[in-house]
Amino acid sequence: MSHQDISNIEFQKNALFRDKYRKLMKWIVTLLISAGILLIVFIYQSVKPQDVRYFGSTTTGEQIPLNGLDDPVITQKLITQWASIATKNIYTIDFNKFQSQLDNMKVYFTDAGWSSFYDALNQSQLLGMIKKNKQEMTGVITNDPVVQKTGIERGVRYWIVQMPILISLDSSSGGLNRHVVVTMTIVRSKNIHAPSGLQIERIATMNGDA
Repeated sequence: MSHQDISNIEFQKNALFRDKYRKLMKWIVTLLISAGILLIVFIYQSVKPQDVRYFGSTTTGEQIPLNGLDDPVITQKLITQWASIATKNIYTIDFNKFQSQLDNMKVYFTDAGWSSFYDALNQSQLLGMIKKNKQEMTGVITNDPVVQKTGIERGVRYWIVQMPILISLDSSSGGLNRHVVVTMTIVRSKNIHAPSGLQIERIATMNGDA
């Protein structure tokens, strides 16, 4: 084999290695670019706020979408309507069936809300007076409820609603009327028995103008 033949073979080998090297470098560059894109996507997904979706299950196993407690899916009109109904019910007490009425009221309150409301009823001696004098208490809303504030606290949507009501205590021997302003904090509730998924977290009353 001549020196020229050896040179040609070496040249062909070098050309082959050079082509393979170039292809390898192209693959490496492509992989690096792909890895960079994936890294950017991963970082973006990590820092981007994600919409959390909740699902419940029926007795047949069917999944149904649920709303988070911070999701304001309820309109202010519904809130004021709910507050009116709840107020009417929790301020309706008859001496003949007050215990069952109290039991039925609990569904309108969270545990903390009910404890506060029940303690306030006892401290005011209102329940004792109703039983002793055989009275019936009713609450009548005298003006439209107003949503004063709404927001999210500890991941739960809340509404602060205020309304004036007339509390009447009636019996066979006479009656007593009192104007008060009720302020309640209504929250979204995970209690499946809560009417419209709402409950009262806090409630307070103050004297109103007659």
